[in-house]
Amino acid sequence: MTIAVEFNLTSLADRIKNAKTVNELNLLLQEGEGYGYASDKTKRKWIKLHLARTTELLGETKTESRSKTKKGRKRE
Repeated sequence: MTIAVEFNLTSLADRIKNAKTVNELNLLLQEGEGYGYASDKTKRKWIKLHLARTTELLGETKTESRSKTKKGRKRE
């Protein structure tokens, strides 16, 4: 008798991208803190994804900054 077992291996980054709630995002980020073997680059990637997805879920938009002239002064 053979039993088929399906493994759904997804990366933490993929799970962060597909999170449905902010609470789920926070739990995933806490899970990532437990991965001591992960490089700093990978951890920064998780944090950036977390911030981007949180912004998506909350519907926040970035405020546009005013452009500057060549001399660094703001245009009027």
